[in-house]
Amino acid sequence: DRTAACRQCDRTDFVAVLRLGIRRARYWCGYCGAVVSLADPAGLLSARARRRPRPTPAPAAPSESPDELAGEVMPAAMYRWVSRSSRRPLTRAGLDRAAFYQLYKRWDAHLQQLDPAARAELAAPGEPPPAVGLPSISAVVGALHDLCYRTELVVASLIGASDSGEEPEAETLARVWERVEHARRWLAGRMTEQCWIVTRLVDGAPAQPDPAQVSAAVTALQQGELPDPAAARAARTALFGTDGGPSLRTLRRVYPTDQLVAALTAHLQQGGHPLRADVLAHLTAPVRPAPATLPLPERVGR
Repeated sequence: DRTAACRQCDRTDFVAVLRLGIRRARYWCGYCGAVVSLADPAGLLSARARRRPRPTPAPAAPSESPDELAGEVMPAAMYRWVSRSSRRPLTRAGLDRAAFYQLYKRWDAHLQQLDPAARAELAAPGEPPPAVGLPSISAVVGALHDLCYRTELVVASLIGASDSGEEPEAETLARVWERVEHARRWLAGRMTEQCWIVTRLVDGAPAQPDPAQVSAAVTALQQGELPDPAAARAARTALFGTDGGPSLRTLRRVYPTDQLVAALTAHLQQGGHPLRADVLAHLTAPVRPAPATLPLPERVGR
């Protein structure tokens, strides 16, 4: 288990090592959002570990599974089923992209083969029966990346509420919301190297766009138009410090135009990347229960 103290905030308990080689390493701090490249990873990691050992984690609450996966990255019924059918203990470290996708694919296929009564038997007392017909986990993860890890927007997109403008049934909302939240927490806790807000930097530091191109993007947005491709890329870099991520057209589904203009203007006047912290906060937020009604796009400021 490798760790280091973050050079920006000096925390150790939020540091996730993204790459560890002989000559270079790269880590992400989930506390302050820093992504840092290290030229002498072995020496730094061992020295920091000797001077500042990681604290012993507190025991898990009695109601939680030992590795805290049930309810965090998969439904409790799925966790029990996977644990019974797997020869090896299920751990967070073992849930890489291939394993996570395959487990969900197997779970969905298993549920499709059961009648309603058999599905209900998989639920513990007080739990709703597992649902069938949910969006695939790959579709969920893709939508999370596109929509800046905003659960409510991803759910609306996946169930078609964005197009119909109608409220989904409460049961549908709850089950899709749960799957999106579990996928988001998996990304935040295990697969940050796949998250554009973390990895699409330049040499571990936020990228700096051409101010003239950012100004051109502001002018286009104020006129109700999309900027040309070069200005749109510069605007995205100004907003987040990344050299990749969702297109500006997609970002307008997440942020209202006046908020984009205000953030770009703030970047031109003060520097920094005004919306970076917002995306990181949505990515790393704790699991939230489904709301009674879905905040549709027009209700969240677009």
